Amino acid sequence: MADPVDWQARRQALDPGGSFIVQAPAGSGKTGLLVRRFLRLLTTVEAPEQILAITFTRKATAEMRQRIVNALAGLDAEGNPEQDPGILELAHAARERDRLKEWDLAQSPRRLRVQTIDSFCYELVRRMPWSARFGTVPPPLEDASRLHLEAAGTTLDLVEEKSHPALAGACARVLGLVNANRGHAQALLADMLAGRDRWMQALGNHSREQFEGWWQETIRNALEECDGFLDRRWRGELAALAGEAADRVLDPSGNAPAEIRERLARWAGARDFPAPVPGEVGRWRGLSHLLLTRDGTARRQVTRNLGFPPDAAAAKKRLQKLLQALAESPGHLLAWNRVALLPDPEIGDSEWRNTEALLALLPAAAAHLRVLFSELHHADFTEIAQRADLALGAGDDPSDLTLALDYQLRHVLMDEFQDTSSGQIELLGKLLAGWVPGDGRTLFLVGDPMQSIYRFREAEVGIFLDVQDRGIRDILPGTLTLETNFRSAPELVEWFNRAFPHVMPARRNITLGAVNYTPASAFRPPDSGAGVHVHATIDRGPEAEAGEIADLIEATLGRHPGEEIAVLGRTRGHLSHIMDALNTRGIPFQGIRLERLAERQAVQDMVALTLALAQPADQVAWLGLLRAPWGGVTLPELVQLVGTPDGTAAFEALRDDARLAGLPPDTRARLNRVREVMSDGLLRHCRLPLHRNLEACWLRLGGPAVVEPADLDNCRRFIGLVRDLEAEGIAIHGESLAGAMEHLYAENNTERPVKLMTIHGAKGLEFHTVILPGLQRLSRPDSGELIRWKRLPDRLLIAPKPRSHETGHFYNYLGELEKEHKSHERGRLLYVACTRAQRRLHLFGSTRVDSKTGEPRPPAGTSLLYQLWPVVKPDFGAAVGAHAGDGADGGDGAGPPQPVLHRIDPAWRLPELPASVDPGPGAMETAEDGEVIEFDWARETTRIAGIVIHQALQQVDRDGWETWKGRSFGPDDRDAWRRQLLDKGLPASGADEAVERVKDALSRVQRDPVADWIFSPRHTGIRTEWALSGVDGGVVRNVVLDRSFVDADCVRWVVDFKSSRHEDRDTLDAFIAREKERYRVTMTRYGGIVSALESRPVRTALYYPVLGSLVEYETP
Repeated sequence: MADPVDWQARRQALDPGGSFIVQAPAGSGKTGLLVRRFLRLLTTVEAPEQILAITFTRKATAEMRQRIVNALAGLDAEGNPEQDPGILELAHAARERDRLKEWDLAQSPRRLRVQTIDSFCYELVRRMPWSARFGTVPPPLEDASRLHLEAAGTTLDLVEEKSHPALAGACARVLGLVNANRGHAQALLADMLAGRDRWMQALGNHSREQFEGWWQETIRNALEECDGFLDRRWRGELAALAGEAADRVLDPSGNAPAEIRERLARWAGARDFPAPVPGEVGRWRGLSHLLLTRDGTARRQVTRNLGFPPDAAAAKKRLQKLLQALAESPGHLLAWNRVALLPDPEIGDSEWRNTEALLALLPAAAAHLRVLFSELHHADFTEIAQRADLALGAGDDPSDLTLALDYQLRHVLMDEFQDTSSGQIELLGKLLAGWVPGDGRTLFLVGDPMQSIYRFREAEVGIFLDVQDRGIRDILPGTLTLETNFRSAPELVEWFNRAFPHVMPARRNITLGAVNYTPASAFRPPDSGAGVHVHATIDRGPEAEAGEIADLIEATLGRHPGEEIAVLGRTRGHLSHIMDALNTRGIPFQGIRLERLAERQAVQDMVALTLALAQPADQVAWLGLLRAPWGGVTLPELVQLVGTPDGTAAFEALRDDARLAGLPPDTRARLNRVREVMSDGLLRHCRLPLHRNLEACWLRLGGPAVVEPADLDNCRRFIGLVRDLEAEGIAIHGESLAGAMEHLYAENNTERPVKLMTIHGAKGLEFHTVILPGLQRLSRPDSGELIRWKRLPDRLLIAPKPRSHETGHFYNYLGELEKEHKSHERGRLLYVACTRAQRRLHLFGSTRVDSKTGEPRPPAGTSLLYQLWPVVKPDFGAAVGAHAGDGADGGDGAGPPQPVLHRIDPAWRLPELPASVDPGPGAMETAEDGEVIEFDWARETTRIAGIVIHQALQQVDRDGWETWKGRSFGPDDRDAWRRQLLDKGLPASGADEAVERVKDALSRVQRDPVADWIFSPRHTGIRTEWALSGVDGGVVRNVVLDRSFVDADCVRWVVDFKSSRHEDRDTLDAFIAREKERYRVTMTRYGGIVSALESRPVRTALYYPVLGSLVEYETP
């Protein structure tokens, strides 16, 4: 096989003595390159811990670690025998080093330090809690928005605080910015707290003069950029034309519009060209008004109102010549647009008072959030990262931890470097503070600025560009660029190379986050079935487009069975019509993180049931309960039941036989069951945990019988969420449930060849066919922030939100810069979407026809179609003719789908139990299957330590196995274990022994190859603490299974964790045999309950972390 065209850059990247920043475009094999470099570095270090690889997601961490482990074992990424001679050679050398140094990586893969940036920060804080100003380090919250909102509310309460008049005044001023709308102010302040890593360190204690100086420097830079575009021959001509136009429009006898008079006022009597200095910004803005229309394009018409009446025809002709040249220079046009938006260099008094108020309030809000975190023993990822930064000390005063890391680390690798935030680059800089070029330590950064699409997560693509130019600290890495695309067919790569120079800017710009396109070279052979297809339509509605896409998917599945098809939407909402069309046609698909858990009707019904049990007076919940399938009440029936003037509560109406008598028999039968079940549920409310009561009522109402199979898991997740809220002591009401579900998505884990997801969700993936629908559609516009800011290497620009009657020139200017940032990012988003395709790319878009010209109308500027318009405009021109022949097509005429009322069959009854478990005529007992089997020598310490070990192992799935087993347990963990042990009733005298037991057991798990298999993310159907109910021996058993999963052979495993220790009284084999017998009945019961749910084979086993033993039971 031929070498890729960039083989020299790939070879250079393996130089263990060199530091590099590698630009790796889509499909260039960057993960493989990172794995190769890691293997190469292993041959040079004294210990594997001297290499640190940092990624941004747990998935990427697990993939990189697994690929390194596979390579060391002679396997490829899929676990098959490796065929690449380059990988085999590197892996062989690494294994030799492993053998020579006795690392035993095969048995201790956790020594390979591959971590997410978040887990690395967490580790730093745990190692130095004092320097980080943390006590015991809490695990970071996945979603801290509820706490951000609470801290924001507490901060705004300061408006009534008389003991802090300065902060009270600042609160009042900030509330004035949003017309005293406290809810809006609280939401905006909470958003600021979520992104506080961007501004906390930058705000500082700066003066008005300093901020004005930074603004003046920014204005000067923008004017100099525009001045650099100007042809020297234009200067005098442009100045003369502007001065003449100003004299004419300012003539008292004229009637020029006031706006034009104001714009050109500073050109009165002037004929010299202005210098690019802040003091001349007014005249520069006047020039921009002369040259540009309101929407930022070069003027086509020069009129009397602009200062060019008929008797100034010669001057008009001269200006039109300049305008024609301007229209042909996109970069020049963009520079003039920025000039048009430049503010005056002085900050007004009102604007400065707004700035002062926010500079006082934002740190106070951050302090309130920190206090809240401390009280609740919580933290978000930003808090952990900021404490990690503290733990490393100042750049000129490194902490002991920094010095220790400086000694330990020899090589740092960082993946997806284009997604780095300003806070993360500062932390990386502290890690490299003691490094000097040529000392043998290396930095290896890999990423693709063309795929930087996470600005909403604080990622700054300008950081990648800046490091290419200036490096980090004293390390200036060499720049390497990969060119080979291993993923896409040549026909697609050629189209990318033609299209994306028009989509992305011609020149890069660090300040504006602009990245130019880098051409790629295809590695795959030509493919006659590959290509890019533009589906251009006129006035096509989303329903009609969805039907066309469904046709395309159906045809593609027929022609290419076994291939994967991905439909990628800019937002989740853009895919809703396509989901409906596929469901209508019976085409199965896998929707990935598309629908919020709270949006599923089955979950909404569960919410109504929960609130009816938890808050019986909640009339809305009861109405929802009656409309759910188990009630199935129509709207007229609902009015008949509860719509009486006396305001009777819904549950009271249910108990009124006279009211029920007037309803149809089927409805009456369903409501009688609801009345019976809910009466029992309300009686149990004070005796039974809510989640247990909820599940029992749901089962008796027939909940599982009226939901789709995929929703069974979603309903179980909701029950688990209620259980978690109860465990945290959070009151159950509508607001707490909505907050807990805000960032949870409905599960759809069934693998299908057709997948629907967002473009952001598809990053890093590839598919045979990619379909991009609705390119003309827009995303939701951003709301105005309380304060806008922009950090540059040498300055900070900030501008507060103006009051409703104020202009806010600085605020608007930063808003326009942000629009430019987002425009560039939209081009990169389109690049990410298109480059997911291996063989076929389908682009769907629609526009309208300009009634005056008959040409297709350009799409809205914030759409993806606008980014692609220079490339696909001819396709839409051809579509105009087809549209004229076919007639307008605004949709399929079907109209919006009508809601369907789902009802349970009134004759439904709980399923009959099989004869093997039929309890007979007597009433069934109910038992919780959580009893501990006691041994004659077992002690309380063993039992309670076992509970803590169980809880620690539950964390594995939240952290990811590879991350969890790479942790080091330190003093903070010991303190946490001690608290848990004492909380569970362990005497203080036994705490030290129990802590050691917990640490020993968990450390053994980290080293245990059996645990590698039990906790492997490669399994499917993984369940932790799986709560089930089933009948065993005539008794309804409620069981909780420690861990369950389906292995590669499609066998469902049920594994129960046991913390028992082998005492010296007998041999290990005798101990294991006795344990196996003691738990045989319990494990048989577990297996039987699971077998009743699934048709696949079920195996059961006991896992002893302390012993590293898996005790399997025979298959029945």
